[in-house]
This record gives sequence, structure tokens and C-alpha cells, in this order.
Amino acid sequence: MKLLLYMLVVISLAGCHGAPFTLPYQPQAWVENVDYEVIGNTESSAVGFLLFGFIPIVKNDMYQRAYEKALASSSGTNIFNPTIEEYWYFTPLGNIFKVNFSGLAVKRIKKAPKQ
Repeated sequence: MKLLLYMLVVISLAGCHGAPFTLPYQPQAWVENVDYEVIGNTESSAVGFLLFGFIPIVKNDMYQRAYEKALASSSGTNIFNPTIEEYWYFTPLGNIFKVNFSGLAVKRIKKAPKQ
């Protein structure tokens, strides 16, 4: 019984976790020999679920999924001026989390070197 209790405590303290997500940073106009073609605004969303308030179901990587979907839908190489909105919905079985990601999609173009 003590072993079962010990295992339960260890498992609940260890929990599930995902890798932190950091947006790729590329300065807009300060990169030498690089130009950007503005594609336009892009937007996407991702959803996650927290079953019974502590079991994550596709929740850990929802920010990264929303960013990658926005990038893929625009055919760009980067997103400038990102906006992230998060919504929470409560249900009897757990919490639903929705992330909206939007920004200005750009495509990186290499300039010809100066002669």
C-alpha cells in the first residue's frame, strides 16, 4: 500500500510536460543581404484538452502547432508581429484550451551581393 501511494505521488509530481516553444526571431530589416517579400496576414488555431484538470491531451504543443499551421498556410518563411490569443472553455470532464495565432507572413529573399 505504501509503495502504491509512493508511486502515485511520484507520478503526479513528475506529470506530463512539453518542451518550451520560442518563436523564431529574425530581425526584419537589420539582416544584411536579406530582403523580405510580404505575403499578407495569416491566421490559424489549435486546440488542447485537459482531462479531469490534470491529464493533457494534445495540449503541450498547441502553440507550436498553431504557429506551424499559420506558416504552412501562407507559404512564408517567417511571421512578423505575431498575436497570440488563448481561450478557455470549461466542461464537466475537463478544460478545453484554444489558441489563435495570427501575424504578417513574409518570405525571405536573398539579395544579390553588392559589387
